[in-house]
Amino acid sequence: MCDGDLGSAESAIESLKVVIIILRCSRIAQLSGVTPPEDIVDIVLGYHPLHGNIEGFVKRFVFGKPSETQRDLHIKSHLRDPAVFSLRAFPTRAIGLLHKYEASGLHAPMKSYSCIISSLFSVRRLAANSQAWDLFPHMRYVAHPTPDAIFAHW
Repeated sequence: MCDGDLGSAESAIESLKVVIIILRCSRIAQLSGVTPPEDIVDIVLGYHPLHGNIEGFVKRFVFGKPSETQRDLHIKSHLRDPAVFSLRAFPTRAIGLLHKYEASGLHAPMKSYSCIISSLFSVRRLAANSQAWDLFPHMRYVAHPTPDAIFAHW
């Protein structure tokens, strides 16, 4: 597999997924609990946003509840989407995904909130700045009562 070769990486995970499906049909799978290695899925998830369909990848390869790292990468992928990042557009999909995770009881890591708030401040529209200031107390109330170092001076 070459660096940045998402096709090969996805093929490798797809092959592993087929093996897992076969194993899950047997008693061995029930005892072993085999799933794709989380670190491998995270690596591909980290590269995927700039090169492919992030939602399709998450649906196909993230089994069960996504880990904190996977939730962070998933949210950040919507911030790195060229349509948002290059135009400094309002990160509507990232905010929507953040709230979707909150509603399902899987809070995003604080660094996800930090990235979204920073992104909102970089848009330079009054509505985006207002949304950033609203998201900060929301983050503290819903998920992280004690802010990290980035927000400590606010």
